[in-house]
Amino acid sequence: MKNCDTSLLSQFDVQELMLGYIKRNNLRDPRKKSQILCDSRLKILFGKPCVGHFEMLKLLEFHFFINEDLPKNTIKNIGKQVDPDWNLENMMTLGKDKKRRNQEKSEDRVPQNKLDDYDAIDVHNMNLIYFHRKLMENLNDNSEQFCVKVIGSIVRIRISGIDQKYDMYRLVQVVGTSKADAPYKIGNKFVDILLEVLNLDKKETVSIDTISNQDLSEDECRRLRQSVRCGLVKWFTVGDIQDKAVSLQSTRLNDLMEAETLRLNNLRDHASEERRMWIEQKEKELIRSKDESI
Repeated sequence: MKNCDTSLLSQFDVQELMLGYIKRNNLRDPRKKSQILCDSRLKILFGKPCVGHFEMLKLLEFHFFINEDLPKNTIKNIGKQVDPDWNLENMMTLGKDKKRRNQEKSEDRVPQNKLDDYDAIDVHNMNLIYFHRKLMENLNDNSEQFCVKVIGSIVRIRISGIDQKYDMYRLVQVVGTSKADAPYKIGNKFVDILLEVLNLDKKETVSIDTISNQDLSEDECRRLRQSVRCGLVKWFTVGDIQDKAVSLQSTRLNDLMEAETLRLNNLRDHASEERRMWIEQKEKELIRSKDESI
């Protein structure tokens, strides 16, 4: 179609060449212009006697097969000469091979996080390793398991200051545990465990009852990022967050299920109360209507 020229063509050039060939040979269906009546060449190319315009453009994609061993300025001229062994099955095989190679290349280009790389300090990642007070209360029954799970996690502590009009909290990492001189109460339990946290560049000991029970915020994550950049807090790696998140997964799941069960029970009790009030209202209306009839 191009006087035996085998130079590399873009997909748009090939489409333009095909449309010119179809127009010169009057291959449009006179009754339906969107259909193309294939001659002997196009039947070999498309594998069918008739194709639609957009179908033709789609079928052409199977013929954009570049042999990587050839120079860049040449392409394999597939279907240039009529080959009796060339059929639709060959074309589909080439198309599948090309698609598979493209998928393999795209997979190779996907960046894989290395465990030693620094991870992002944002709400999503910090929530994976965040411990609130209620979670610690539920986990405190097993002191050995408690220590293993809590060390390396993030907790939220209150920052004391004279000029602060509102309560401010800081995210700190638990680096160890110690035993209190005397048991103290959290919730309905007495515990004797203290948490050793790294508050900026200082190690402090805090009791579990001083840990916040609220969710962390984006502003607190932002301040934690600033502390890390200033060298006051060590960087969190992908491996650190991944390992700690996996170890806390079952504990966090149990906590979420307990909270969801409590929410559903409250909804059920509320619905039962509304139904009871509705029944009482109907009984009063029925009694009132009987009195009026008498």
